[in-house]
Amino acid sequence: MHSRFITIAGYLALGILCMSLASAQENQEKHVMLDKLEGSWILDSMEIKGEKAQGEELPARFQGMKQTIKGDKMVVSRVDGMQFECRIVIRGEAEPYELDIILEDREGKKKTQKCIFKIVDKKLVLAEGKDERPTSFETSPDVSTKVSTFTLKQ
Repeated sequence: MHSRFITIAGYLALGILCMSLASAQENQEKHVMLDKLEGSWILDSMEIKGEKAQGEELPARFQGMKQTIKGDKMVVSRVDGMQFECRIVIRGEAEPYELDIILEDREGKKKTQKCIFKIVDKKLVLAEGKDERPTSFETSPDVSTKVSTFTLKQ
């Protein structure tokens, strides 16, 4: 009876250790992705409801927009002087990666924007949903997903 208890306790300890290692691996992967996001990203294009705009086709307030990421903080700056800071959290371990953008409105209430992203050739592709997290980087007239592409500033 005593040796059976020790065996069960050993299996339990082994299970806890495996879960801890898996959690540490997941945290390491998220840290690596945060490192890959660090830097200043300049908006190249934006696609909403199946219509893409880039460069001078972008609305004036978005031309030259920059997102600067350091650690879990992101500062968004527009050429019209508007700037705000928010916190980012990576969720999920596989592409497309899930990203939560957490901001405070003027009344101090927190709002979480659920996104997915991928990085391809120094380009950040970010899909933002209006009410739900997008499941793809596709847009169409009947879907409220916005897909923005940014280039890493050297």
